[in-house]
Amino acid sequence: MGIPVGGTAKGDANKRHNFWALLWDGILFTPALALFDPATTMPLLVDRLTGSSMLVGLVGTLRFAGMWLPALPIANAVKHRERKLPWLLYACLARIPVGLLGAALLFADRIPAALRLALVFITHSLFWLGEGCAGLTWTDIVGKCIPQGQRGRFFGLMQAFGSLGAFCLGFFVTWVLENEALTFPANYGVLFILSFVLFMGSFAAIALVKEPPGKVYKEAEPFAQFLRRVPEYLKREPVFLQIVAKIFLIGLSGLALPFYVVYAREILGLSSGAAGYFISAQTLGSVVGGVIWGYLGHHRGYRRMLGYVGIAQAVAPAAALIWIMASKYPPDSLLHMSQADR
Repeated sequence: MGIPVGGTAKGDANKRHNFWALLWDGILFTPALALFDPATTMPLLVDRLTGSSMLVGLVGTLRFAGMWLPALPIANAVKHRERKLPWLLYACLARIPVGLLGAALLFADRIPAALRLALVFITHSLFWLGEGCAGLTWTDIVGKCIPQGQRGRFFGLMQAFGSLGAFCLGFFVTWVLENEALTFPANYGVLFILSFVLFMGSFAAIALVKEPPGKVYKEAEPFAQFLRRVPEYLKREPVFLQIVAKIFLIGLSGLALPFYVVYAREILGLSSGAAGYFISAQTLGSVVGGVIWGYLGHHRGYRRMLGYVGIAQAVAPAAALIWIMASKYPPDSLLHMSQADR
């Protein structure tokens, strides 16, 4: 599959090399994350280990905090560096504990319950802090390595093949969690070890990138001074502030995601293996949604679409609440209650 790019022969070869390296990174990362999913496998594991709704909710909170808190410190740390790849590789090392957690769950009978639970949350926290640090540098590297005319093709291929892998793995998750030969929590250990293997494949692909130098700030800046300049920058860029605020609020809606699969298992009576179907369904939804939002954003403006995405995100918890209320108070019971009041 040729990738037409302009420039010298060596420059063209580097661009093709980086295209495929970053593409394989994204293709392998998507199914790896599906196995270590904060909306399905992780909340189910925590629920079965503890039965605590508060700790299930902590899964989503730690993910949200990990993705947002490192943004400003990392931005200040790398803004004056011509190459961001070393920092991206350091951040990706936070994926290694996923494999250690998988091994620990395989031999869970030799580990105290409190230590098992601590390992789950330490691994989860480290992973999302690492991803929060990696996201900024990865975006910068993609911007430098993938020519503008190739980015649509790059992200399209990455989403298509990565999502296909995640969709298929959803059925594997169902098989593992419903396999009687694999007891709890060893079955989750199998999933996390496979996730770790895919994450390491993604890491290897990133390490192969030949990052070109980019435009940078001339010198480093003390973080306190950097923070003092942020309000001034936001005043000069009100559109940027609006976009960040919308993305932040949309992210907040994701705090409810860990509870859906737990509700399906505990209240609706679905088996733990239903987590696999959740993974396949949400992968399919993200692909279809990406096509729809991409089309609408191209024709009506991406900034406006963020608002519509937020409204669509609110439909899920609203539908869940309506379902709960309808199950608790069916129409005939409401009619009897109103008649009794007369």
